[in-house]
Amino acid sequence: MQLNSIGWLSIQAPAFERLSDYESAAVVDFALVWSFNEARCLGNMATMERIRRYVHDLPHEVLNSEEIQELVNYFQDRYAEGDRFSCRYDRLHLERSGNPEEVVRMLRGQTESHSESLVGCLGVVFRYRNNLFHGEKWAYGLQEQKENFERSTNLLRWLTKQNT
Repeated sequence: MQLNSIGWLSIQAPAFERLSDYESAAVVDFALVWSFNEARCLGNMATMERIRRYVHDLPHEVLNSEEIQELVNYFQDRYAEGDRFSCRYDRLHLERSGNPEEVVRMLRGQTESHSESLVGCLGVVFRYRNNLFHGEKWAYGLQEQKENFERSTNLLRWLTKQNT
């Protein structure tokens, strides 16, 4: 009998086995929803430039939403400590996405528009995607990622719905 992917990963990466069912489901949900969103909203090729163009084309009422502000607040609490960034900030590896200034301004509460805030949020979500798909998140066994993935997945679902 062949193992499903969760069972197989549990053998290959013992830290994955220690995740709760909810934690592993959050990882799987994020991967699937990201893939669908990337196809539907970003033309099958996510880049920061495509994210900027996508957000630029969204209607004002989508940009001025509670969903976006809630995620801004979450990211600020997670990655900023007053004037400085937390140790978690470095693990985003923003330099690998060209150090998007929108992320820094969003985390510091210095954005000039709702669209800039959303680009900043999607820049963080894009790093979650890259860090997961390119192996960075496996370095610490996907620990403490459940809420990141759940909140990101919710935003991507909501944005995909706005795009239909």
